[in-house]
Amino acid sequence: MVIWLFVILVFIIRYVFPKKCGEQSCYRLTVMPVYGFRGKVLRMAYMVTNTFLLFAPLFICRFDVNAIAVNGVVLASLALVFYFFSVRDFCRGRGLISSGVYRLSRNPQTLSFIAFYAGIALCIQSVFYAVVLLFFIFSIHGLLLMEEKYCLMNFGSDYSSYYQSTPRYI
Repeated sequence: MVIWLFVILVFIIRYVFPKKCGEQSCYRLTVMPVYGFRGKVLRMAYMVTNTFLLFAPLFICRFDVNAIAVNGVVLASLALVFYFFSVRDFCRGRGLISSGVYRLSRNPQTLSFIAFYAGIALCIQSVFYAVVLLFFIFSIHGLLLMEEKYCLMNFGSDYSSYYQSTPRYI
């Protein structure tokens, strides 16, 4: 039951909340600069792994209530709160966003999803799920490197200063 709630909250934060902020926010959330064949492969790997990681727990029956699972629920819950604030700050901003949770990390939405999926992995205690999570992390990291090039081209010295003063993840 808790997994269903998590999936519903992810959809609300990702799709419903930005609509309330305006169409421009929704569009900006979908922009992912991809360069070359490597970028296309990374984006496909990201899309497949992200879809699996979000929906597979709904069909995995194993959810034992133990200390590991409880810690997973706590981690996933905290990650969703952080994700909400990262989407909120992103939707409020225009141009280079360096305020709110973006002062702590250049990629708080990605950090949120990694923590969220790690929490789910603890909840369902699946080795296969954890392996897919590693592929997700690899693909999103490669895409973030491309996004950094995009931001440097579009925001110039402002992004360069932000890049040097704010960590990529934590």
